[in-house]
Amino acid sequence: MFLPLASLLVSTLLVADPVSVRAQPTAGGGTVTLDWSSPTTFTTAVDGRELLVQFGRPLELGETPRLEDALKETLSGWIEAVTTGFDTLLIRAARDARFTVTATGPLIVIEMTVAIRTEQAPPSLDDTLAERRLDLLRAQLAMAEGRWTRADRLLATAVEGHPQDREAADLRAQVRADQGGRARVDLVVKDVQHAQTERVSRVSTHGFVGGYLRIGGEFEDDEATRPGSIYRRQRADVYVQQDFDAGGDLRISGFGTRSSLGGGLHYGQPDATGRTQVQVEYRRPFWEFVEGLLGDGTRDRVDIHRDQRFGSRVSGRVTAAFNRYGLGGAADVARSIAFDGGLNVMPRRSNPAVGFEYGLDVESPRGVVAVTLPLVSREVHAGSGTVQARFSRHLSADATAGYVWDRLGGHGPFTTARIRLGGPRRVAFELSYDRRLNSVATGQIVTRTGGFLNWRFD
Repeated sequence: MFLPLASLLVSTLLVADPVSVRAQPTAGGGTVTLDWSSPTTFTTAVDGRELLVQFGRPLELGETPRLEDALKETLSGWIEAVTTGFDTLLIRAARDARFTVTATGPLIVIEMTVAIRTEQAPPSLDDTLAERRLDLLRAQLAMAEGRWTRADRLLATAVEGHPQDREAADLRAQVRADQGGRARVDLVVKDVQHAQTERVSRVSTHGFVGGYLRIGGEFEDDEATRPGSIYRRQRADVYVQQDFDAGGDLRISGFGTRSSLGGGLHYGQPDATGRTQVQVEYRRPFWEFVEGLLGDGTRDRVDIHRDQRFGSRVSGRVTAAFNRYGLGGAADVARSIAFDGGLNVMPRRSNPAVGFEYGLDVESPRGVVAVTLPLVSREVHAGSGTVQARFSRHLSADATAGYVWDRLGGHGPFTTARIRLGGPRRVAFELSYDRRLNSVATGQIVTRTGGFLNWRFD
């Protein structure tokens, strides 16, 4: 434990002096000023609406708020996107613009004005190298915006044209590691206070069958033990998903058990400040209640979900849903309207990262048939703090502690801890522990202990 902490302390002491960045609108455009601690060299490359600036030393922004948000707010209508690399800055203009970059002492000033079209000279070797660097930053920008398929196409072209470019190869390997085909095995022991103990084993996999069209599936076996009785149920899920260059994804699913079949449709789309998802499900197996596990419970659901960034340190989420519950072949034994939301603040993003979250979970039942499901109204408020630490390139851990209060039910503390090892090859595993109030019946405590083994094959 001492070595990771010592390494973190040394890296903190050796970090470069931060660069302050400010923007100012002008009569015919705007300026972006970078204030370094001392003069530094730089080179520039322009491609259409994009400007790439490479500096003579690392570009360290320190604890500056999200640069893109700040510049887009100040220079509204002029800047479409901003991304930074180790020693580079990429600005994409929202309109045709002329870039002028000058230096005065430690200040580097980028001026944007209305473009004046001129004849372009044939590209030089320096231009070609700058274009390669520009493609890498375009790929990084696409990844940050959630458009991973566009990033993959850009990086594939870069690797094909320059096989010796290790940076492009490493970036593409990272994209494929996040999105490529994989097989995963989960084992979880779930103990529901005063109810049952469940041993859940789950096998899931997905892979690409052409372009960015993937097919996946999941099989789950759930063995529940109650005093004097053992029950066992299985459920399966198969899906087809298409990912698009604009960042959206469309998924069609089929799922069921031995006694029921259902299906679902999901669509998600990112934008400049977040992501929106819409989902419709019919007769998905639903076993959160022991009655549902024993009586082949199902749930129909329509929901809309939004993840929203409010800057580099603040984010939020919100979900609104309509649910219909089925049990024992009956399709409509209860209905409910549900709302879930949260606000997350990260005062520290460097290692170890620290975050705080407030969450709200509300469900209001309607028309519950007697002696079917113990579905009750809840209004759950939760506050928590999380610490995330990375000890090496492959080893990380996080821990969360908080308190839950249901205005209409129970209350109590909750804790979560995870440790993850992502191997240098294709294998990763995680161990986890979670103890909290039952999400659907807050008078009970649920404890989950388990882990997973993941193997990437793409």
